[in-house]
This record gives sequence, structure tokens and C-alpha cells, in this order.
Amino acid sequence: MKNAGISLVIFFIITLPFVSNADIIKNQSADNVAIPEEINTGQINSVWPMFGYDAQNTRRSPYSTGDNPGGERWRFYADFPLSYSTPVIDDEGTLYIPNHFDELYAIYPNGTLKWMKKLGDPFQPALGSDGTVYVGTFGHFYALYPNGTTKWTLPASGIFAGNPVIGSDGTIYVGTMDTLYAVSPNGTIKWNYTIGRDVVGISVDHWGNIYITSLSDLFSLHPNGTFRWFFDTGWLIDAPTISGDGTIYVTDGSYMYALDQEGNIIWKVDSPFGASPSIALDGTLIATSFQSSKIVAVDPSDGHTLWTYDIGRNFNVMSAASIDSDGTIYFAACGSGVYLYAMTPTGIFKWRTSLTCDYPYRIAYIDATPSIGKDGTVYVTTWFSGDDDWGYVHAIGGGKIQNIEDGYLHFFGKKVIRTLHGRTIAIGAFTLQMKFFHPEQLQKAEVLIDGFVRGTLISPPFEYSFDTRLLGRHTLEIRGYYSDGAISSEKKDIFFLII
Repeated sequence: MKNAGISLVIFFIITLPFVSNADIIKNQSADNVAIPEEINTGQINSVWPMFGYDAQNTRRSPYSTGDNPGGERWRFYADFPLSYSTPVIDDEGTLYIPNHFDELYAIYPNGTLKWMKKLGDPFQPALGSDGTVYVGTFGHFYALYPNGTTKWTLPASGIFAGNPVIGSDGTIYVGTMDTLYAVSPNGTIKWNYTIGRDVVGISVDHWGNIYITSLSDLFSLHPNGTFRWFFDTGWLIDAPTISGDGTIYVTDGSYMYALDQEGNIIWKVDSPFGASPSIALDGTLIATSFQSSKIVAVDPSDGHTLWTYDIGRNFNVMSAASIDSDGTIYFAACGSGVYLYAMTPTGIFKWRTSLTCDYPYRIAYIDATPSIGKDGTVYVTTWFSGDDDWGYVHAIGGGKIQNIEDGYLHFFGKKVIRTLHGRTIAIGAFTLQMKFFHPEQLQKAEVLIDGFVRGTLISPPFEYSFDTRLLGRHTLEIRGYYSDGAISSEKKDIFFLII
């Protein structure tokens, strides 16, 4: 593990307001750029092409996760933090993720490294329709072929930061500390627009209009890069979210706003939320909070709350939510542990799974949106800090213990009551029930106690009887061995009393 340290992040935050590269490239005329009456969203050829899934930042995937039981299939170790990085996924299932030092990873769907490229502090990447990987760094904006070789580079004296967004015509929109650039897929600058403030997030609506959040303002530009309107807000940390009818939603930590296409307020509601809301298929807004432990569904027509779910006061950091094609909601949270949560569209808890770590740590942090694979696997990144700093990519879509829940007393296999201090207790003989994602790809499953195999299963139903004497605290583990080489594992520390 290399020591990334918190100092790198502190340095980055402190220096942001003082770095400017508005004069890197002189403004180019956009008079010859036609403004179409309407621009379609276009076909997205990647599985999860950019930070918020699409240019409208909806965070809504077209793929179902209905059979995903929530177990961790694999995790990929990185020797620098990954928490700000949402994995983007190409059509072959390859994941592209930067760490917070100088490396961009390409990872196969089974969790093994495809390639790694040193770039110098890469930020969040995005994928073009042809698989090109676009990523900004301290000093350059890169276009890479899927094999990691450089396609072209735009130099800069400052930082190409933020999350690149790709329009339906292939135009790449990327921000520096005070300027938005529109870049053609061949690497030429179409136009730029200086807002004079830090570019935080970028969105593009279905008609090609562009929306830029700075730390305290929302700007809107025409498709040719000329000014449309400006909206003054509080502190912003995310790109706006745009619905199919063009309504713009943005959250500044005090209010959630709904704006029309002219930048007028449709409604605003008090809000402790941080990121902009995600949009479910029926238009419901799903918002998570950086200031409380609640996830909330909001009616898009007037902003009233439809439902609220509180994950508990021991959790104080939550990621934005991703939504699958069936409406299942995913978000990550950390506090007393690090977990990925799954909720039904109506706010009912489905499951949570621990985002595990191989080393002792003092602090865990997470704020990147989960992304959803074509096969229903959910990917999320984490940052752990101990003597060093490091991170993981977690692939959630493996085996899961079904009938033993953390923090509860179980009596002959039935959950009875929550225990003090979060202990998990199993009294009396029971049949362990397991569910494995994509069981057709499973070669075998194992049940282990304290690292020793107690039973091996090769076909459903995946059940194992605990009916012999077992006393005291032990580590129960299940493992699933997949045909692509991935090994799913889940562990639980349980106090057994089976006589």
C-alpha cells in the first residue's frame, strides 16, 4: 500500500479556487454551429457510460438486478482511495476507474486487471459510443482506446476536472476550474465558455441545452455555447438532474429546486440533501442526504415527500442513489460499517451487504454513485484509511446468506430480536440457506467454519444443516466458485449454541 494520505485531498481542495485555465484556449466562434430544434438522447452503447449514467444525470439503468441477492462476488484492491470514482462500464463489461494518485484501471468483469495506465491524478472518466475512454487530469484531457493506448491529448496549464458528459452527437463536455469546453470526438475544441467559477458538474438535456453547476450557481447555455440564463443557489456539489420533460432539479444543501426551461422556480422544498436527486422510471425523485441518515422519495409535481427510510443515526455519509429497470434503488453508506443498500421502489428495505476490507482501518469513506452492470451486478467503490490509504472496487452479485441476519438473535433458524451491541447469535439447530447470483455459472459452493470446509454443494438448493454440536463464537463463511475464476465470499461472526 502506498500512503496517499489525507494531505493530497486537502491540498486539492485548498488549491481549487486559485487555479484557473480560462486562457488556455482562446474562445472560438460558435456562429457556424446550428442549433437543432430538438436533439434525441441517442443510443448509449456502453452499459454505464458516465458518472450519472446519462447526460441528464438520472442515474437510472436499463438493466434489471432482480435476481441479485446482494453478496460480494469480488473486490479489486487499489493502493490509493477510490471513493469519488463511479465505475463506468463498456459493452463488454470492462470497468474503468481512476485512483486518487496517477493511475487509471481497466478491470475485467471477473475482477482481474486488464490494464493500468499512469496519467497523473486522473478524475472521473466517461465512455464514448465507440468505446473511447475520456478522462481529465492535472494538465491534460485524454482520449484513450479501449486497450489503454492514447488516441489524442489536449494539453492544459490547469486541471480538467469534474465529470465529463457526452452529448447525443458525441460532443464531450468537460470543465476546468472556471471554463466549460465542448470537445469533438476527434479532439478539436468546438467552443468554450468561461463562467469565472469552479465547474462542479455538467448536464445536457434532450434538446442539447447545457447546464453547469459551480460551487454556488447554476448556468445554462445554448447548444452552441452561448448564454441562456443563470440561477443563484447555495452550495452545490453535483450536476443538475433533468427529467424527460425538461424540468431541472438541483439541491444546494438547504433546498431542492425544480426549475423550468427558462430557469424559473416551479417549486422548492427544505432539503438536507447533498447530491441532485435520481429519477425513477415513473418520475419519482430519489434523494439521499449528506447531513442525515435518510433516503427520501419526492413527488416531482410539487416536491412533497412520498416516503422516507432512515438507515440509522450511526451512518452519516450516503452516496447518491442508482436505480435499475425494475425500480430497485441502490445506495452506499458508511459510519458504523460500510454497506450497500437495496430498497424497493416504495421504500421497503430489501437487503444490505457489507463492503468488506482485508486490512484494519480507522476511517471509511464513500460518496460515489453505484453503477449497474448488464448482468445485474452492482459496482461501488470505497476508501479506507489506516496507517495508509487504499480503496476497493466491490462487485455485488455473489452468494448471500439468507436466514442469518447481522445483529439478531436466531432461535432454530428464525430471527427473533435485535441483540445488544450488534452481536449475531444462533441458538439451536438450523438449516443454513444461501442464494447465489447466476447459479448456472457456479462450479461449487462451500460452507466453512473458522476457515475449515464443513460442506460442499454443487447444485441448488444451496442449503446446509447445522445439527451437530457447535458452541461459542465462530466465523461462518460461504464461498461460491464461478467458472470465470471469480470467488464470491460472505463471512459472519456468530455466537453458536447448538447442543
